[in-house]
Amino acid sequence: MFLQFNTYKIIIAALLLCQLGFSQQNWKTISKEEYLNKMKPARDKMANTNSYSMKLNYASYKGYEAKDVYDQQSGYILKNKKKFHSYSVGIHTIQDEYSRIAIDSVKKTITVNDLSVKMDASLYQKVDTSRMNLFVNAYKYAETDKTQYIRIEFKRGYPYEAMEIKLKDQWISQVVLFYTREVRKSVEDIKVKPKVLITYSDIKINPNVGEMTFATSKYINYEANKKVSLNNSYKDYKLFDQRVKAFLHK
Repeated sequence: MFLQFNTYKIIIAALLLCQLGFSQQNWKTISKEEYLNKMKPARDKMANTNSYSMKLNYASYKGYEAKDVYDQQSGYILKNKKKFHSYSVGIHTIQDEYSRIAIDSVKKTITVNDLSVKMDASLYQKVDTSRMNLFVNAYKYAETDKTQYIRIEFKRGYPYEAMEIKLKDQWISQVVLFYTREVRKSVEDIKVKPKVLITYSDIKINPNVGEMTFATSKYINYEANKKVSLNNSYKDYKLFDQRVKAFLHK
């Protein structure tokens, strides 16, 4: 069972390289402005590349220094201009020209949200960057050959003690999340802090993806009174409409 901390996935081949995260790097403390400048090429590339796909792999570990994977899952991200479809930890997130929906196949819920106009690196880091900025204690940076590493350390009260980001060819290739909350490691009641390694791989530009991949109408019906209802195939799901700006479906 995957560690339930709102996070995502892994690739085994990369684990030998990042067994302890990227903490073996010679980190240099940088300012927030320098951090934003280091991240800008990746943010711009993710936002401005109209169509691409990538695989996601997530691995969780019981302990920062643990070598054995506790659990792992895989997923993907597909983007076509303002439309996207991602899958991770049992949840599909789909956006078309009408709305953004999240389908949780475990809890059997479908949540409808307003359109997301922000298609940059924050989508892949899986964190609320606006809240994150309130808890940052330090930004750090390291570089080897064509690979850049960024480490963000947090103050007490944030879910993570640190987050490390690996940038390669202006794409985020890996993210390591070091959690604050302890979990039980064994029956002896030993508690450790887990980490999650997320790997992004097999990036393809302009992949051949059908339009129905991005169609929210496969799951919900748009009605003339601006309300939404469940498609017949999903009548056993619970529907949550969290839109602020409702609209008429054309």
